[in-house]
Amino acid sequence: MTKDDFSNREINLMFEHIKEQLLKIEVQTTRTNGRVSKLETEQAGMIGKISILATVSATILGTIVQKVFANF
Repeated sequence: MTKDDFSNREINLMFEHIKEQLLKIEVQTTRTNGRVSKLETEQAGMIGKISILATVSATILGTIVQKVFANF
């Protein structure tokens, strides 16, 4: 056994430390994914609202242009 060899106890302690770090990463990733999902939902809603606004505006503008040119 060389001086670089680890005992089972040391290996188990290292694995416990690694598991704790992975758990922290998992918790943070879950939080981040939740925030990203919320932002994506809000973005989709905003795109829908803009689409509706653009459609209504184009319809109104088309009607106005049609009435203006109908008088010529």
